[in-house]
Amino acid sequence: MEIDFGTDNLIYHKIIHNIKNKKDYIKMYYIVFFPHLGRSCHDASEDDYDEELPIIIKKFTINNKLVKNKEHNSENYDDENNSEDNDEEVYGDYISNNRNLKFNYQYSGIFQIFELDCESNENLKDFQLDCSSFVTPLSFKYKSSFKYEIILNGNSVTFSNKYFQYKIINDKIIIKGYLDACEDNYNIQKYLEMAKRSKHKNYYMKISKEEWPEKYMSLRKEELIPDKMNLIKKK
Repeated sequence: MEIDFGTDNLIYHKIIHNIKNKKDYIKMYYIVFFPHLGRSCHDASEDDYDEELPIIIKKFTINNKLVKNKEHNSENYDDENNSEDNDEEVYGDYISNNRNLKFNYQYSGIFQIFELDCESNENLKDFQLDCSSFVTPLSFKYKSSFKYEIILNGNSVTFSNKYFQYKIINDKIIIKGYLDACEDNYNIQKYLEMAKRSKHKNYYMKISKEEWPEKYMSLRKEELIPDKMNLIKKK
């Protein structure tokens, strides 16, 4: 995959959705490569949202160092492990609740492993499946690879992409691969085929043809990883 200097390159992410008691308990793992010179720190922040959010973070670590929850006094947060003498310094905080998601953390290492424990917002009917760009500013791009595990625990789900093909093996759905589309390998025929299958068909067909190559990757991502899933009520 193409690596950009001075930015977060999302190499791989693995998401485990564990559906039980009408909620989705989510484990997120991201491998990030941040090439830079010296002790440059990366700062990530995000504006507040107006609508209720589908995922709430309960714990967030980078290279096993806890990122503080600004709304609570995070347990096991060790200031000594985040001092200026540490070559892989991690510090800052985040806010995560039903209506607010904001990241304001920094780190100075080259390779990072992000780990998040999360749960679904019980006020919403659907579950967020796609977590490829959940943590700001990580960006899922051409040739980034992924694996999603959906542990059903006897439940059944439907996906936002009604054309999505999957198998249930041992009460689990596994989705894996890599993003194989970008502007450089844009194909107009494939674009039209994917646009017609998209739930946002009207948008993708009405935008100018000059924008189609740019949106080609987004369409392919929708086909690889459905945006959301819904729990089917048991009779």
